[in-house]
Amino acid sequence: MYSLVLYTVLLCAIAKGTYLAFIPAELSDVGAPVDHNFGANFKGDLGVMFKEELEKNIDGWCNPPEHGGLQAWQKRALLTMWVAAVWAKFREDHEFLKSCFTSTGWLIKKDGSENHLIKIKGVENYDYMDI
Repeated sequence: MYSLVLYTVLLCAIAKGTYLAFIPAELSDVGAPVDHNFGANFKGDLGVMFKEELEKNIDGWCNPPEHGGLQAWQKRALLTMWVAAVWAKFREDHEFLKSCFTSTGWLIKKDGSENHLIKIKGVENYDYMDI
């Protein structure tokens, strides 16, 4: 059953001019638009907010509630507000979102004319057509 579904998906993709890439699990973070670009930046911004909060209220985060620390629901509420703030920032930055997909090769023209947009950390002038 699974192979029939996969085969059907492959046929439909090929019929629409879409090329699928199967990446080994150990390498998925290298070319994944979400993990490598968006997720890394998103987590970085959350980290900045968390660090700022710790500097303002280290006792609230480190002490248990019975000794003046924040309750779990309060910590979750703060985290939710930070996620919403970071998401609002990224949601408006259309160029950044597009670059997450172009720089990893997921949103480029298949004729090779946009290969220069692929940016792989540690590799200069990468062109997958040279492989």
